[in-house]
Formats: sequence, structure tokens, C-alpha cells
Amino acid sequence: MINRYGKHILISKANRLDRDEVLYLYRRRDQVEKMFDTLKTELDSRRLRIHSQEALDGRLFIMFIGLILNFIMLSRIRENEYLQQYSVKEILDKLKLLRQVEMCNGESYLTEIRKKQRDILKAFNVAIPER
Repeated sequence: MINRYGKHILISKANRLDRDEVLYLYRRRDQVEKMFDTLKTELDSRRLRIHSQEALDGRLFIMFIGLILNFIMLSRIRENEYLQQYSVKEILDKLKLLRQVEMCNGESYLTEIRKKQRDILKAFNVAIPER
């Protein structure tokens, strides 16, 4: 029965990697492909209409930071039972309704925090400021 599973042959030009390292890197490629898919779909980075190298570097840096934050949120969602009912996009949609108001005297405060928003912030261990 094992003979029907198929075989893979991995060929590498890297002289310094041993067999186990090459196999480990090969198996991790799925995660890299998922990250690129997230960049293209969820972070809306299909086209980089940029005219200068500096703008391209800045855009790629922001996309990279966004990708890191996205995967941090995904790992927190998997760890927390309450958050598992939401996707990253749903969480961001709920939290983007929060507003910080700054008064003329320099004081600032958050607008009303709804229960679901409060629960999400608690699940991410974010301190909710008291009024």
C-alpha cells in the first residue's frame, strides 16, 4: 500500500543544507503561498501603481506590516474561543467604528464602546481606557 503514495524528488543548488532542512523548507512553502494570497486579496495589493522606487519601497513596507498584523490577529483568533466566531475582516469592521474625540482643551476620549467591541478588545488583551 505504501508504494502507491508516490514519491517526491527535491533537487537543490544549496550546498549547505542537509536533507532535513530542505524538506522543512519545502513543507513551509504553503505558508508563504497563503501569505501572498492574503496580500493580494485581503490587503488589496494586486497592483502596485507606483512611479518611484521610494514609493514602491514604502508601499511594500506598509503591506509587510499589514501582513504581520493580519497573521498575529489570526493566531489570536485561533487561541481564543470567543474570537473564533469572527474573521479578521469582521473584527476590523467592528473596531473601525471606534472614534477618538479630542476636545479644545487637549483632552481626548473614545466614543461609546459597544459590548461586542469591548469583548473583542478584552480578548486581544487591549486595555480599555476609563472615562
